Amino acid sequence: MKESKVFGICDESSEIFSSHIPFISFPTDKQRDSAELYISNEANFFFSDTLKINEPIEMIPYSRTINWQDFNKVNIDYFYNTLFFDLGERDSSKKLIKKLKWGVTFDEELAPIQGNRSDNLYRKYGFISINRKPIFYYLHFTLQEILDALK
Repeated sequence: MKESKVFGICDESSEIFSSHIPFISFPTDKQRDSAELYISNEANFFFSDTLKINEPIEMIPYSRTINWQDFNKVNIDYFYNTLFFDLGERDSSKKLIKKLKWGVTFDEELAPIQGNRSDNLYRKYGFISINRKPIFYYLHFTLQEILDALK
């Protein structure tokens, strides 16, 4: 698969971590890039407007995301390598540096929270937390929404 943040051009070497997420591909790089730009813009707006988070948030590539059915099946190394590997970094005053990550989901079960944006549009989301502090956000998108963005 050609390296991409969300969507790919599928080939025989594609590696997807979950058998419970749909793999979506586009026939051209231009269409894929347009869909990814839409998702990136929506995510930036969601984090800054809805959640009022103005620090950098790293996106986990879609092919590396997992669904709730996978949590007991994937090797613990997945969690360390994907979510937790940089959570221990500290700043010059020895305070932990907050390292938030996010990913795309098409599964509403992973996004049970309804976020309200200032323009009265909504984005469903969910999160994984440690000590009740989110470290990873799932942002819900629909396939129709992505297709509409390409028109």
